[in-house]
Formats: sequence, structure tokens, C-alpha cells
Amino acid sequence: MNLSLDRAFCDAVSFVVVTHLLDNVPCLSFDKDFRSLGLLVYP
Repeated sequence: MNLSLDRAFCDAVSFVVVTHLLDNVPCLSFDKDFRSLGLLVYP
């Protein structure tokens, strides 16, 4: 896999964990992708 596919997979896993397993808990953003996924983030 190339780097962009690895990153996309990681973002998809993060989205599922935060929205389904953690019931949309607010999270700390460590990159700009969390915001672009529509997740509630603290700066």
C-alpha cells in the first residue's frame, strides 16, 4: 500500500471507532483530517 491509502485506511478506522464504539465522544485533533470527517474536535 502506498502512503495515501494507509492514511485513508487509518482515517476510516478512526471515524468508525469515534462514531460507533465511542458514541461520538469529542476528541483531540492530531491532524486536519479529523475535522474534515465531520468529527467533533477540540483544537
